[in-house]
Amino acid sequence: MQYNSFIFFFFLISAVTLYYLVKAKYRNYVLLFFNYAFYSYVDYRFTILLIAVTSVTYFLGEQIRKNEDHKKRKIFLFAGLIFNISILGFFKYYNFFIESINHFLNSFNIDLNLSSLNILLPIGLSFYIFQTLTFIFDIYYETIEDKYSYLEFAIFASFFPTVVAGPIERASRLLPQIREEKKFSSKLLTDGIALISIGMVRKVIIADSSGMIVNHILADPQYFTSLEVLVGILLFTVQVYNDFAGYSNISRGIGIIFGYDIMVNFKQPYFSTSVADFWRRWHISLSTWLRDYLFKPLQIKFRGFGNYGNALAILITFIICGIWHGASW
Repeated sequence: MQYNSFIFFFFLISAVTLYYLVKAKYRNYVLLFFNYAFYSYVDYRFTILLIAVTSVTYFLGEQIRKNEDHKKRKIFLFAGLIFNISILGFFKYYNFFIESINHFLNSFNIDLNLSSLNILLPIGLSFYIFQTLTFIFDIYYETIEDKYSYLEFAIFASFFPTVVAGPIERASRLLPQIREEKKFSSKLLTDGIALISIGMVRKVIIADSSGMIVNHILADPQYFTSLEVLVGILLFTVQVYNDFAGYSNISRGIGIIFGYDIMVNFKQPYFSTSVADFWRRWHISLSTWLRDYLFKPLQIKFRGFGNYGNALAILITFIICGIWHGASW
């Protein structure tokens, strides 16, 4: 369901209206219903997988929370990691790795001809897997101390403003907001609509318009002058930034209407003064996720190797970052 479609416009109106009309104790049930309705729009089977990931991850997270034995907590943590990464790996990377293995073996004249599968990739899988993983990480590192119900976690895992393309929220940040009682106000509505409008302008008018020119030029660059190709490349940076940042604005705007504070995902990255500064401003929800849940644990693990350990942690982090963005070397 595209944000810039009439069906989403009516979906959002229906969701907001019903959400605030029912009694406060029923609002989370209404929100979960609309979360699953939104995600099921493309294919209901995607929602079945989402519910399965939600259920298993919640169970393992609860086992970590209940256990005081460090070894058992670590076992359940690794079980959660293996389960979630296996789901992501199968649906998004199975064919990629099979084709890579075949290509590698063929270079040695070995023809195993391993078969690929016709796998339909669930939308937003990379985003909600990383989001649900924060639940078991935050419980393990005791960033979350309160017990949350399955309903609250299911809303967190399937929250429709973020489930398809982020921002990647953290359990420790969003779950407490789910528990808070929401009250409708004209300020929430106007602030949310304003941010949605900005996002629509960035996504539809700037990004999509730039994209038409970019696709025209870069599809056959040999037919254009160097200056025209340069313009196409520069417009591509405009397209990518405004497409993603615009989507994040829309997500945050929708969240505001429902009384949620979704994290800022971009902070004017093209005004960065260094590469490090750029990574603090671009796709913040992913870069901070990689920093806190991957790089820092690796950095601690490899600290005995000095600068080499630090370099290895950086290398692993950015390899995973690259593969996360797409099944391609």
